[in-house]
Amino acid sequence: MSTYAYLAIGFYGIAFFVQMWTAILCGQLFKQSKILYRWAWLLLSLGLSVMTLRRASPILYIIETGNYNLTDAVLSLPISLLLFAGIVGLKRQLTKDGADIDLLSIVNAHDPLTNALNKIEIHRRIGQEFDRANRNAHCVALLEMDIDHFKLINDRYGHQAGDDVLIGLVRSTNALLRSMDSLGRIGGEEFLILLPETNLNQAKGVAERLRISVSNTPYLSLDNQPIKITISIGIAIFDPTLQSYKDKNSLVRQSIHEADMAMYQAKEAGRNQVAIWGESKTER
Repeated sequence: MSTYAYLAIGFYGIAFFVQMWTAILCGQLFKQSKILYRWAWLLLSLGLSVMTLRRASPILYIIETGNYNLTDAVLSLPISLLLFAGIVGLKRQLTKDGADIDLLSIVNAHDPLTNALNKIEIHRRIGQEFDRANRNAHCVALLEMDIDHFKLINDRYGHQAGDDVLIGLVRSTNALLRSMDSLGRIGGEEFLILLPETNLNQAKGVAERLRISVSNTPYLSLDNQPIKITISIGIAIFDPTLQSYKDKNSLVRQSIHEADMAMYQAKEAGRNQVAIWGESKTER
């Protein structure tokens, strides 16, 4: 064979491997993409695979006959490289878009001031956990936490100081919770704490540790004055072995209402208290 024949084989060979790798990338995108777009990547991967075989047939033809089309061989390489570059660009863009969507979902699920979960997200997680608890027959504890006399803090130190207190409270509360627990802000100074796989005694222990920790933790105002706060906590327990599970949304609303009523019991008992739904006695 002539030098030009070997050159044509070289161009076809490089184009073959470039298109084969491009087809593999499309296959990876097929696995990673959402159902709505997967069929498109599958068809593209199959099409490129067929084109890869088309790059192999001229090589066999040249080897068998010695005849070649150098122009076609040369053009096959930039065509293959352009296809490869396009697919790589799409893959990077889709990866970036996926990361942006994940980041956006995280941002949308959190309270912008305190970085606690927002009201919608904490309600959603409570419903999910109730479903799981019902399947596995374990208890779930729901705590509602409220800062005592928070309006006085805003009036005395200013709203910025009040915001700093809220941020500090979320930070210190998260430090005492497990990774499986969830803290969400549902109002100005009101928070819900979801404690999966937690019975009443365990919930009381968590609530007491939170109450004591907060009362012993000074928060600084803008002029570095220490601000001491206390919290009132209400506890409600979902026990699937004792409670019927029919309408999840109704159960979530009921449990939040019970935790809210228990928290108000703690307020009425003098604040800086832990109260349990269904019990008139509070602990201190």
